[in-house]
Amino acid sequence: MVPSVENNGEEFGDLCAMHFKPEDYRQTNVDRAFFDINEADNWHGNRESLFLVYGYPTSLRNLEYAEPSYALSHVNVTQIVTTGKYVRPSNAMGVHVIEMQRRTGNYSSDGLSGGPVFQLSEDAQGFYCGFAGLILRGSDTSDLLHFLEARILMQFMRRQAAA
Repeated sequence: MVPSVENNGEEFGDLCAMHFKPEDYRQTNVDRAFFDINEADNWHGNRESLFLVYGYPTSLRNLEYAEPSYALSHVNVTQIVTTGKYVRPSNAMGVHVIEMQRRTGNYSSDGLSGGPVFQLSEDAQGFYCGFAGLILRGSDTSDLLHFLEARILMQFMRRQAAA
């Protein structure tokens, strides 16, 4: 995102996007790996929401490579899924702090940046998951994660689509 007078110094300055066209790939059904974001289901600031956090911690990655060809290189990753509860808004625009709950395993939040955060919510039709935002950062010494809310991300995506 290009800094402006209004957002200079905010935490979403390194946000970027890629336009992905499934029809450009030979693999069939590649579009099934993605889903449409229904903005009505996005998180709208409900602090009582249960959050679902996904990511790939650095401590659970294993990089194996064979020089000089790197032909036998492998990157093995382990995805974590945990829940979170709302703690507070951050001082940065559109950034909120959640605390990871019910973690299984021994890993830090290093490497979770860029991972999605969803909300579990309920309406008249039942339970649903909605997009809440994107993890910006965490800490090796706490269970707190900072995430950029979906509203800011959707504004960014609309600007990119119009460009």
